[in-house]
Amino acid sequence: MKAFVVEKISDNEFSSDIVEVSTPKCADNEVVIKVTYSSLNYKDALSSVGNPGVTRKFPHITGIDVAGTVYESTSPIFKIGEKVLVTGYDLGMNTNGGHAQFVKVPAPWVARIPDSITDKEIMTFGTAGLTAALSINELISNGIKPESGDILVTGATGGVGSIAVSIL
Repeated sequence: MKAFVVEKISDNEFSSDIVEVSTPKCADNEVVIKVTYSSLNYKDALSSVGNPGVTRKFPHITGIDVAGTVYESTSPIFKIGEKVLVTGYDLGMNTNGGHAQFVKVPAPWVARIPDSITDKEIMTFGTAGLTAALSINELISNGIKPESGDILVTGATGGVGSIAVSIL
C-alpha cells in the first residue's frame, strides 16, 4: 500500500515521502480500515517534521483521523464493509495514521458513520469539527443559549475555532 511516511534521519533531521509499505493485518480485537478520506490537521503538520510533543516513534504514518470501510476485522462488533471513522486516541501520533490506503486500529477506537453523512463530509469536519461540536455541546449542557448573549471564540481563524463560529 502507499502511505505518507515520516522517517527520522538524525536527532534534528526528518524526511517524508509517499512510499510503498506493507498492508497491516489484524491482531486480536482490531480493525483494518480501507481509507477513503483523512483530514489534514495541525498535529499532522507537526508530526511530519518530527515534533517530539506529537510523535516519538519513527518511521511513522501521519493522519490523526480517518474515514473508510472495514476491510478486515477480528472484532465481533465491526463487520467487513461497514462505514467507520476514527478520531482521537493516539492515531497518527505514535500509532500509524490515516494518510495511507489502509490503517489498523484497536476496535474500541472505531465508530460507525451514520448513513446520513458521507465519508467525505465527515472528514471535511474531521477532528477539528468534532472538537468544536463537543465544545458547543458543553456550552448547551451548561445552559448557554443564543439569548444568553455573545460568545467569544478564541482562535477563531484556526480549524476548531472557525468551525465553532460556523456552528454558533
